[in-house]
Amino acid sequence: QKYRDFKGIPVIYFSQLLALALGLGREVCHFELNYQDPQPLLESKGLL
Repeated sequence: QKYRDFKGIPVIYFSQLLALALGLGREVCHFELNYQDPQPLLESKGLL
């Protein structure tokens, strides 16, 4: 609350990146369990 303009930084775990690299799909990565949703970032980079 002290920094109202602060935006959270999505954390992407190595195991999630590895699953994407192996072509397993986003349902296997369980991005919904992360504190900050990394899917918009990954989509903007063309990784999803």
